[in-house]
Amino acid sequence: MKKLFVFAFIFLASAAALSSDVPPVTAADFGGSQIEAHWIWTLVGSGAFAAVVAALGKIVQSLIAGIKDARIARACEFVYAGTIACYQEYVRAAKDKNADGKLTLEEKDEALQYAYRKAVEIARTQGVDLLKVLSREIILALIEKYVGKSKAGAAAAAALVPLPDLAP
Repeated sequence: MKKLFVFAFIFLASAAALSSDVPPVTAADFGGSQIEAHWIWTLVGSGAFAAVVAALGKIVQSLIAGIKDARIARACEFVYAGTIACYQEYVRAAKDKNADGKLTLEEKDEALQYAYRKAVEIARTQGVDLLKVLSREIILALIEKYVGKSKAGAAAAAALVPLPDLAP
């Protein structure tokens, strides 16, 4: 509804602005009709003007959205790379160190912070300030999401492995 009011405002404002610049249409223009259609051409012209302005606005808006989407997608790639690096450099060693092969709560927290630092570092080596694109909270949430997906993927892969038949 708001867009309709904006369009109507642009239409009427441009009609008022153009009304003094458009010469009146006379009988010569319509083959003998004596109707002076000055205001009709003003509205038609202003409607076309408003449509062009609206179309240009949509084009600019979609370009800006595309640029933002590309920046966010690239930032997410850095977060994913930081998560993978954390697993390879920290989590594997910590799991091997523990008898049960699992991380303690303190190690999980340290792994999360390590992945965060690695993501920011990887982005910085590529000339990107990750914190200008994503907030700290979003980066941490993405790391947790990637870890959760990798655990779910590992569990699904383990479920697909056939169990040996132990029958006598």
